[in-house]
Amino acid sequence: MTTNLSELKQRVSLVDYVESQGYSLSALRGSGHKAYRGVLGACPACGHKGHLFIYPNTNSFFSYSNCVKSGSIIDWFMQIEKLSLKESVQKLYALAGEVPPVMNNQEAIVAQPLDTENLTSYVLRAHEATLNDPELAEALRTFCAERLLTAPQVFEHKLAVIHWTSKKTGEQYKRVILPVWKGGSVVWYTRRAIDAPEGETRFMDVSGVSKSEAIFNIDYLDEIHREPILLTESIIDALNLEELGYKAIAINSTGNLDNFMKKFKASKASQTVLIGAFDSDQAGQACAAKLLSYGYISLKKPCLKVKQTKQGLLEDATDINDWYVHSLENAQNAPDDDLDDLSIKVSIDKQIALRGRVDNVESYLEFDMLSDLAKISAYQDKQIGFPKLDAKMNGLQVGLYVVGGVSSVGKTTFVHQLADQLAEQGNHVLYFSLEQSKLEMVTKSIARTSAKLDLKQAISSIAIRKGANNSMLQQAIETYKTYASNISVIEGNFETNVLTIQAYIQQYIELNNVRPIVMIDYLQIMPPIEKGMSDKAAVDVNVRELKRMSHQEGVPIFVISSFNRANYLAPVSFEAFKESGGIEYTADVVWGLQLGVISTEEFLKLDKQSEKIIMVNKSKAAEIRDIELVCLKNRNGSLFTQKFSYHAKYDYYQENEGLGDFTTAQRNEKGERVKVRL
Repeated sequence: MTTNLSELKQRVSLVDYVESQGYSLSALRGSGHKAYRGVLGACPACGHKGHLFIYPNTNSFFSYSNCVKSGSIIDWFMQIEKLSLKESVQKLYALAGEVPPVMNNQEAIVAQPLDTENLTSYVLRAHEATLNDPELAEALRTFCAERLLTAPQVFEHKLAVIHWTSKKTGEQYKRVILPVWKGGSVVWYTRRAIDAPEGETRFMDVSGVSKSEAIFNIDYLDEIHREPILLTESIIDALNLEELGYKAIAINSTGNLDNFMKKFKASKASQTVLIGAFDSDQAGQACAAKLLSYGYISLKKPCLKVKQTKQGLLEDATDINDWYVHSLENAQNAPDDDLDDLSIKVSIDKQIALRGRVDNVESYLEFDMLSDLAKISAYQDKQIGFPKLDAKMNGLQVGLYVVGGVSSVGKTTFVHQLADQLAEQGNHVLYFSLEQSKLEMVTKSIARTSAKLDLKQAISSIAIRKGANNSMLQQAIETYKTYASNISVIEGNFETNVLTIQAYIQQYIELNNVRPIVMIDYLQIMPPIEKGMSDKAAVDVNVRELKRMSHQEGVPIFVISSFNRANYLAPVSFEAFKESGGIEYTADVVWGLQLGVISTEEFLKLDKQSEKIIMVNKSKAAEIRDIELVCLKNRNGSLFTQKFSYHAKYDYYQENEGLGDFTTAQRNEKGERVKVRL
């Protein structure tokens, strides 16, 4: 009987073989599994010196310059001596004095099993055919080298490469077979495309077999384990973790988690600790959240580097393989830095040790703080388009902004204008309009643009919707088109709640690789996430959820809120915010818009409510309304008041030049405010 390949890899000494080839090695240094002997003189792979080491206790080698991938004696044959996989296996058996397994030349493996062939027979035939075909063997070697899969893993799991023909184009390319074994038999496999034409499906699962069988390393569930099992999405991630010394199971789809958990709970391993190691994308995060609902945490992967972009997004480790490759590439050039000292292993070991303290600060410093700082700094240089207001706010922040006011002060216009001005600067903006249609919002933007171009020739949104058409309209449309691609208006309905809004934001980030600025119009008509709540309870819950969403997604959120009718004649205060005392404590920034007349001495001296109503109604009826923005709360700055002129006809807010009380100013023939003496 032929000796197992894994046994031979340990029996044939790599140190003895390397010395037999004429290489000189240093004396043994270090101790235990980290004891090493360095290759003296020029590196046989790249010609440089001092970075290739052999570990006698593990019979493996390691390059700290990463000129070759670390591995066993078979990897030495393939990478240093440039032998094929088949030739390397045959050489190892010859050195051990053993008869190599029969590797007869065969016909090229077909893409599908034969009619009478079971999955195990097909995978074994494909594996052996790969070893006998230089082209397929080289394709498999390249695939594994790029992902740091080892030769022993190839042989243990019988990985293979097959030729494939695209049904769309007829082009030839290759696929890697990644099988799932259970009790010594193949129960499922997928074919992963390599160098495929554009548009080809990346993974093609075996037909006729339920995805419930796609649990890689399912045999782990037949035993009791004292150490944790790491749960991954892909087989490649699981193999990388196995190489690092962990037990890992791959579920091959985030949708397979519930199926796995059912098998896990009914198995001998049901008391084993599970730790998720899913991808960093939206589906992976959702899978981690679901695993948490079962009572198990997931690993946190580090931010590998920060992209210097306007959006300030982080380039996270997308999956375990990405993290593993990055760790090996950045291993410090020190002789005792073997696999146990790679940053990925140090980090995972630490997270396993601290799994009962998931919110400890050390973990936050290592994994989350850099990300949080990047999210905050990404918005600090963004300007909302009103110079005086920008100067007082010192940039945007990730957080919840609440903008309130009575009717006719232009709450929607103000926030919508902020959205347009942010989009004009190149920012992505999502405007959720729960009350007005996209047509209404877009025509407001065009009217406002026309007013900015020429206030005398401006055209109103009502006129646009009635079919008015002139050169100013066309000019405004063309101007608006220059940045309209940056703003999305999403019409809401009675089902648009915090959860649907968050799902939209997550999808937008996933598809566009950018974090948008979010506007919601408005709070009081947003339905609660649970039925049966009172109006006040619904608003309180929605405010808290919007705050949570802002920090979870790393985006600023502006939400419009109405005022209590009882406060329509009173200066802006927290009491005015309708049905929600929670705004005062939850929001990061609270702005109230009020008619300027309310803060004048003339108005404040009136005793009769009827007289105040007349004065307020007169102000509300004005074509150009004096408005004050009162900052009631600013978590990261001071409180202030900023004055505006609201051109209601053209849905246009214009920042005033700080002229003092409204009773000391009037307008000239251009509609501009000028200071006068009373």
